[in-house]
Amino acid sequence: MFRNNEKKLLNFIKYSPLVFVSILAILINILIYWQNEIYFNKEIEKVKTNFEETQKLLVENEVNLAYNDIINQKNSIEENLKNEIKTRVYEAYAIVENIYKQHKHEGEQRVIQIIKNALRNIRFNDNRGYFFIDNVDGIKILQPINPEFEGKNFLNFKDPLGYEFVKTISQTIQQNSERYDEYYWYKPNDKTNIYKKISFYKTFKPLNFVIGAGEYLDDFTLKVQNAILNKYINDSSNNKNNYLFIVKYDGTYLSHVKKEYIGKNRLELSDKNG
Repeated sequence: MFRNNEKKLLNFIKYSPLVFVSILAILINILIYWQNEIYFNKEIEKVKTNFEETQKLLVENEVNLAYNDIINQKNSIEENLKNEIKTRVYEAYAIVENIYKQHKHEGEQRVIQIIKNALRNIRFNDNRGYFFIDNVDGIKILQPINPEFEGKNFLNFKDPLGYEFVKTISQTIQQNSERYDEYYWYKPNDKTNIYKKISFYKTFKPLNFVIGAGEYLDDFTLKVQNAILNKYINDSSNNKNNYLFIVKYDGTYLSHVKKEYIGKNRLELSDKNG
């Protein structure tokens, strides 16, 4: 019996280090795995956080770029309107000048009639814009919207606020110059309210008259707004995963990748968590 116990003791002494080392190795591997798992999870969270922060910055930059673009266009509306009507009047001036050179030998009245025929039906700015001609005495030579005014004297005519803008036209001719002007007037479809109108006059000295054109500021503003919305609607349509949307203060969508949302009020919209 003593011999058996001795044999067991020898086996224990012989194999216990191996068992201990094996158990220790397993424990160390478990510890390393656990530490690696913690480190890996932390790294995943770090990458996820960095990605989210990067995406937030990208979205913020996109929104800021769009915001600044809209603000810049808003602040330059009046300047752009002035440039546009000036360009139109210069185009009309070139037409008048060319007609005068070709037909001046036919007499002044004949030349004026040819000029009126050439400009009368020209329209721009969604059919709102047209050319008019006034002479130095305030007589309407061309008024396409109200042809019954042609031949009548409007020198002392005033806008609803009392501004005698026809006299400004006369002064422009006398000074052989060009200029912008602002006054208030009714719209063809609204005879109750008055609206700010910006005009540009350019003198054609050989016939002693001005060629003019104008546009209501709010109509041009609406035109710019629609252009901005169409721009961002088109940009959104080209990228379904990364897009901008525009919402009014009351919750109405003005621009969205889902076109069925446009014009709808979704102020009460909530996510799945409420």
